[in-house]
Amino acid sequence: MIILIILIFSLFANNQIKLTRNSSNEKQISMSEARFKHIRFHLKSPEFNYDIQKYHNSTEHYLLAQRLAKEYGVNLSIIGHSWEGKPIYVLEITKGDPSNKPWFLIIGLHHAREWISAEAAFYVAAYFASNYGTDANITDILNNVNLAVIPVMNPDGLDIALYKNEWHRKNARPVDEDGDNLTDEDPPEDTNGDGYINMYYYQGYPFPQFEGVDNDGDGYSGEDWIGGVDPNRNYPYAWGEVYGEQDPQSEVYQGPAPASEPEVRAIMSYMTSRKPIVAISLHSGIEKLLYPWGYWEGHSNFEEDLYINILYDVYKETGWSFQPANRLYPASGVWDDWAFGDLHCLAFTAEIYGDRHWPKYNQTDKGIIYYGVKWMFNPNLETNLVKFNQVLVNTLKMAEITALHVIEISQDNTAPTILLPNELQTYLESDKLETLRNNTRFNVSIMDLESGIFDAKIILKSNQETVKVFEGSIPLYNNSWVLAINKENLSAGNYLIYLSVTNRAGKSIEIRLGGLNITEDGKAIIDWDLDNDHLADAFEMLHGANPDNPDTDGDGISDGEEWKSGGWSAVLSKKSEIGTIYYVIAIAIFIALIAGFIIYRKYKGGS
Repeated sequence: MIILIILIFSLFANNQIKLTRNSSNEKQISMSEARFKHIRFHLKSPEFNYDIQKYHNSTEHYLLAQRLAKEYGVNLSIIGHSWEGKPIYVLEITKGDPSNKPWFLIIGLHHAREWISAEAAFYVAAYFASNYGTDANITDILNNVNLAVIPVMNPDGLDIALYKNEWHRKNARPVDEDGDNLTDEDPPEDTNGDGYINMYYYQGYPFPQFEGVDNDGDGYSGEDWIGGVDPNRNYPYAWGEVYGEQDPQSEVYQGPAPASEPEVRAIMSYMTSRKPIVAISLHSGIEKLLYPWGYWEGHSNFEEDLYINILYDVYKETGWSFQPANRLYPASGVWDDWAFGDLHCLAFTAEIYGDRHWPKYNQTDKGIIYYGVKWMFNPNLETNLVKFNQVLVNTLKMAEITALHVIEISQDNTAPTILLPNELQTYLESDKLETLRNNTRFNVSIMDLESGIFDAKIILKSNQETVKVFEGSIPLYNNSWVLAINKENLSAGNYLIYLSVTNRAGKSIEIRLGGLNITEDGKAIIDWDLDNDHLADAFEMLHGANPDNPDTDGDGISDGEEWKSGGWSAVLSKKSEIGTIYYVIAIAIFIALIAGFIIYRKYKGGS
């Protein structure tokens, strides 16, 4: 429980950063501003009628989702079940043929006590679904984007936090938190009936106690809660990389294994099937926008500019500042690291509410009593209704602005860029790469400044047929794409090596990197220059030359030698020296004919 105290005080800390704007992104940012400048933001009621200003439990949320789906033709699908068997579902709001449009995802309530994130997520779903055709901006968005909303990712935790333990953050996996071989036997309880669960931090005790009854007779109360595992520390990417998440007592307990929790597996399965190009997870506790990396302290990911394009616009309308997640505190196994690192989705966390005046505390002779933590994470509907409404307004702003960026990203008409290593520029046929290693990594950089890279792979072909595909990846602590071949299970023979790269708009580029020969004794020989012109095939393909013709312009000099002396203009000019001479002679003859005609007319006119 010591981690809990540290977490509370870390949330009290002021984590402001200076906001900067990358001048190279001015054009794209301006385009987005032009598209949403006409939006007028206030608490707009959806056409769908429901009690907006209420904290709903998991059953009420599901019933609302069913009614929304029935009344407005929304696709409601169950994507998994919680530890206690409650449905985890998604609302898919699509218009027209969804197969031709990108997916944009919003997830609510990873953390149990953050009720406002579920209310905000459902509010966005209800507004988008019911206001299509009447709200011009929503109509434009849904004509171009599929919106998916998962309002309650952690339904068990929501109900525990609403009715039993306002401090509850995790799911409901049974966990022996106090090491007595019993699970969940000593949860916090509101014994005085004041509506709060008090936390007692008394002098002389090694960890805090919580209001309740000492059910297991060990001298402490409230130390073995119902559940659980922090769902936002259980994703496979970078799982377990940050110290302190291995303790079952911790508020950020990562679980016994990556993706051990059914709620996490449901999210992973759904996102893998839909492959959204942008996604947001709603949280509360502070007001800030956080983007990868979370696990890697001091580093933001290599597509930071794309994030800033979106988040700067959201910040201007909501006041929510933004920063790499690890600047708040390092965290591993988090959703947005997984979504970006493994699915290559532009995923970010939106902390949409926080009140630093809660929890309040009383100083006593024994120590400090904290109470009211639920109002740190959620606006009090009786005393802070204006703020509750503003959170919904800001979340809708963020959803609309981000969706407009999704449209821009999906309409990128330029193909990705491939940067080949410098050593290939001077590659000679005699320098073939020979290795007995199973893995061969390609020193190739790929990027797309407009929409980012969504997929990259190495493809082996034989007789124009695909033999093997090696998916590219973003390994931990690497911060770039890595492309490699593993020759295990490959038969001896000759293959062609292709690199295929696709951006988030679906635009692709494919080039041949060279040839691969697997010998009978297991050696891998990579040949970058199959036409023996002393220039790598990939360079020729990227610059418009023919990788199977050693002399593109037909002047008798190989492309490789010509490139070294004259660059690509010489290789691609298609004009030899003789051709140039013919060209000059033709111009001279044409000029002579014109001059002769003028002289002839003048002479004839003079006679």
